[in-house]
Amino acid sequence: MATNASTLIRDSDAGAAEAEGSPRPYAIDVDLYERIVGSGVFGDKPPFFLWKGRLVTSIPQGDRFRPYLIPVDLYEGLILAGVFTSSERLYLWKGVLVEKFTRGPYHSYGVIKLLRLLLECTPEAWHVRQETLIRMLDDSEPEPDLTVVRGASSRYKNQTPTWREVALAVEVGDSSLKIDSGDKREMYASAAIPVYWIVNLIEQSIDVYSDPVGATQTEPARYRELSRFRNGDEVPVVLDGREVGRIAVSEVI
Repeated sequence: MATNASTLIRDSDAGAAEAEGSPRPYAIDVDLYERIVGSGVFGDKPPFFLWKGRLVTSIPQGDRFRPYLIPVDLYEGLILAGVFTSSERLYLWKGVLVEKFTRGPYHSYGVIKLLRLLLECTPEAWHVRQETLIRMLDDSEPEPDLTVVRGASSRYKNQTPTWREVALAVEVGDSSLKIDSGDKREMYASAAIPVYWIVNLIEQSIDVYSDPVGATQTEPARYRELSRFRNGDEVPVVLDGREVGRIAVSEVI
């Protein structure tokens, strides 16, 4: 694929291009805990209790309690039961409820601009989603800033898209940059999302990760290629291995 990226990084360098980061666990208060238990999603005797803002089991892990990991199906059950309020900004990540970052005006501007540009070049066989749930494997349901998903949006009226339907995931990163380029990048590679963009508002670039490979005994899941696009470059929009359009970095950042 031809590219006019100012920087092209391959294989292990792509995994080390940014600092690592992990989402912060959401502090569960007593009110939310009672709503979780009272929902009935976990039955009459939930296999966890509340300890210092976390759901934990009675099984010790060293000198601490072991975190209770929520399966995706039960997390979706909590959503359907209306357990979470609009003020509780959280999502499921590796079985744990974690915090969403507060989005500033520059972040929102980048998402809105890129949404419009992606809509203009996305073929009818796909659709663009903004900050909606994507089911990642069996223990995570993040809400990427933008995703391009296979099929019409009506196909997902009663179901959550899975990683298998996602051709492109996009995160716009400023305060969230360490997480976007750390845990999220690893998760998206593990789920074999073909292309992952980070709109890097700090470095004023769009970083395009591709060619995902799964984890091994010695290395985490990663993308083998990173193309970094800066002002003056155009980013190829690739869906299912085919370029469907180009977006100028200057129109987004």
